[in-house]
Amino acid sequence: MERIAIDMDEVIADALGKFIKLYNRDYNVPLDLKIEAGNEIYHHVPQEVNQKWFEYINEPGFFRDMEVIPDSQRVIKALQQKYDVYIVSAAMEFRNSLIDKYDWMAEHFPFIDWQHIMFCGNKIVKQTS
Repeated sequence: MERIAIDMDEVIADALGKFIKLYNRDYNVPLDLKIEAGNEIYHHVPQEVNQKWFEYINEPGFFRDMEVIPDSQRVIKALQQKYDVYIVSAAMEFRNSLIDKYDWMAEHFPFIDWQHIMFCGNKIVKQTS
C-alpha cells in the first residue's frame, strides 16, 4: 500500500479559526481571514498587536480545542481504504503543542493509529519508491 502524509494545521485542524476567535475576544474587533501562501496572520492585524498570535500559540490548550476542518474526517477515512495514511505535524516549536495535538488527534481522529502520527520539528518527509 502506498503511503501519504497529511499535515495537521489548516488541513484537518483549524488553527487560523482559533486565532481569529481569540483575537476577536481580546480586541473586540471583527477579524475574518483567509490566509494564502506567503500571506501571514500578522499582515492583517495592527502592527502594535501583530505578535499576539505568538502568545496565543504558546498558551496551554491552544492546539487542544481547535475545530476540525469540515469533511477532513470523512476524507481521511476514505483515503485509508487505498493508502497508508500518516499525519505529520510540527509540534516541537511550541512547548505545549505536542500534548495538545496528540490529545486532539485521539479525540477527533481515533481511527488513525498512534504509530501513524508523526510529530516533529521540521516536516522533512521524503517520497520513496
